[in-house]
Amino acid sequence: MRILFSAWPAWGHILPMLPLVRAAQRAGHDVAFSTGPDMVDELDRRGIAAWATGPTAAEAGAALHEAYPDHDQLPVEQRMPLSLVRFFGPASVIRAKTLVPRARLWSPDIVVHDPSEVAGAIAAVAIGAMHVMHGLSPTPPGIEPLVRLLAAYPAQQLDLPELGEQMLAATQLDISPPGLSANPTLSNSLLLRPTAGENDGAAPLPGEFEKLPHRRTVYLTLGTIVNTSSGAFDAALAGLRELPVNVVVTTGPGVDPAGLGAQPANVLVRQFLPQAALLPACDAIVSHAGAGTMLGGLCHGLPQVCLPMGADQPMNAASLARVGAGITLGPGERTAAAVRDAVIKVLDDPSYRRAAGTLQQEIAAMPSADETLDSLIELRSRRIALVHAG
Repeated sequence: MRILFSAWPAWGHILPMLPLVRAAQRAGHDVAFSTGPDMVDELDRRGIAAWATGPTAAEAGAALHEAYPDHDQLPVEQRMPLSLVRFFGPASVIRAKTLVPRARLWSPDIVVHDPSEVAGAIAAVAIGAMHVMHGLSPTPPGIEPLVRLLAAYPAQQLDLPELGEQMLAATQLDISPPGLSANPTLSNSLLLRPTAGENDGAAPLPGEFEKLPHRRTVYLTLGTIVNTSSGAFDAALAGLRELPVNVVVTTGPGVDPAGLGAQPANVLVRQFLPQAALLPACDAIVSHAGAGTMLGGLCHGLPQVCLPMGADQPMNAASLARVGAGITLGPGERTAAAVRDAVIKVLDDPSYRRAAGTLQQEIAAMPSADETLDSLIELRSRRIALVHAG
């Protein structure tokens, strides 16, 4: 069987899909992965056949800011709908023009795409493959209007008036533990257990990690997109390094760890560390509440302090706060003292660890990628049988 994956060219969109990719590879299926040219080498390095389609994330961002120079100054409630339509939409149209012809030639049986990568939906519909939409974060309230917004621009440009409804009718893969979702599970959903990520074949942790002086460890990251928000980074680090805890910081791409200056002995700064290796050694997380970091932390029952910047991050942070597994600090609250106090609270108040532990248990009970893949293949077989019977 041939399975085509399609994702926006960003780690936060690709990494959550890798467990299903690995399950398909283990089962002996032919796998291809469509994404922007900026991520192709990384996928190839991981042994995943990658197709370069459409623009890079940077090119899509530049096009958005050329059309809407004040985009970053807009309130969040205005910025997100505009991004859904004018950031992801035009890139999906460009990507579809390469992806659809190539998919026709390759003829996949199943097409799996992330919600923002509408080109995958267009390809699935065009070739009549089983259509699967892979969630990236907890299902937000009112998911239907958001999906229709994502589909709006490609539907208009490519004369596909039913595209939004076709995306909603696709099989949905939900990687969020049930207790974190504000919505009941959709009738066409399958659960898929999230993971903390791949170790990527790297050394588990640097030798300096073993030399850190304290019993408890806090992980600080702003991911790979909003990590250049130095104000939030500087305030968080200033609040953490004075605590009697180890602080492990990953700056992400484009940020030189040396730029953070000299640090005390309890602080370890690296541009990248494999999350799957680091999180088991941590006691709490301070992050932007990106879905990959948030769900990865919950795989290990870690309470979290959230500094959401945009996209789905405010919704993720609100979900954690609602169930008592985290504390959210808004844009006007991110002082060093506020971060320090929030971290002390999630470390010392056992209710936060208990709430995170409950979600950890829910995650452990969710179907593995291998089990969910089996369910997808069985569902496809049943649908084919019904078509032939009819």
